[in-house]
Amino acid sequence: MRAKRQTINRIAQTIGAERKTVRRWLRQGHPSTWQRRIFRPGIMVPYAAYLDQRLMEGCHNAARLHGEIMAMGFSGRYGSVRDWIVSRRSSADACHPVPAKPMPMGRNLARMLTTESDNRSEKEVLFIQRLMTAAPMLAQATAWVRNMQDFFTKKTQASLEKLLEEGKKTPLSRFVNGLRRDLSAVQAALHTPWTTNPVEGQISRLKMIKHTMFGRAGFKLLRARVLHAKCA
Repeated sequence: MRAKRQTINRIAQTIGAERKTVRRWLRQGHPSTWQRRIFRPGIMVPYAAYLDQRLMEGCHNAARLHGEIMAMGFSGRYGSVRDWIVSRRSSADACHPVPAKPMPMGRNLARMLTTESDNRSEKEVLFIQRLMTAAPMLAQATAWVRNMQDFFTKKTQASLEKLLEEGKKTPLSRFVNGLRRDLSAVQAALHTPWTTNPVEGQISRLKMIKHTMFGRAGFKLLRARVLHAKCA
């Protein structure tokens, strides 16, 4: 086209390229050739089995996987792990994607942590083991909570004072301070047969009336409203 004395603008419009691209090709004497970089998985071979297992478990976060195999002795870059994951995804059967199970949160996680190990599924046991390894402080707090559970439900011979002292060394120290403020009530619940069950309904009604006041008045108005509600 250039030999036919066509302008650069005309050539660019004809082939659908930018003018500066056409100029560069003319200087080179030929169009540029783009070759896709070939991924060489040699450095990833020792960690392929572990990474395949993590992918099957639903973890596709390249940064997290890179950190995990770095702890196992991997010396390569993050980009190598990312490219390896991309190559695995492209070679996987698109009709059978690996389901990524969401991480348990909130109450589900609390239930899982406080459930007896015999009542957990195999996946839950594996997840908790990894979670405890990654978060030692959480493992310490969970162990203390289980000891407290055994103390209250199984009536173990452990000392409440000793348990509270151990709890101060965990992330639940504020909760322990709250227990200490109500220590007499806690001890009464342990050593007396009395319970608030018969008056729970009245307590709930009192709380409902108090909440409707939005903290705008004191005890006198609260007392008047409770008496009025009782008479009504």
